[in-house]
Amino acid sequence: MRGEIVRSLIQCSTQAIKSAVEAGLGISILPRLTVAREIEQGFLHEVKLQGIMMMRDLCLVKKKQRFMRTSISSFVEFITE
Repeated sequence: MRGEIVRSLIQCSTQAIKSAVEAGLGISILPRLTVAREIEQGFLHEVKLQGIMMMRDLCLVKKKQRFMRTSISSFVEFITE
C-alpha cells in the first residue's frame, strides 16, 4: 500500500542516522544543517520536500542551579512567553 511505512528504525544519534542512510539502510528526514557536509561531498542526496510543513518539539535544557544568572533568567522568560 502506498504511503504505508512497513519498517522503521529509531536512532538516538544524528550521526548514527546519517551512517545508516549512507550504508543504504533507509531514508531519513534531518535538518539540512546536520547533513550539509555529506550532501556537498556527495555521500547523501537531498530530496526537497514540497507542500509539507515540518514542526519540531524542542526543549530548553540547563544545568540545575540554585540561582540563575540574570541573563539566563531573562532568556528563559523570553522564549517561554
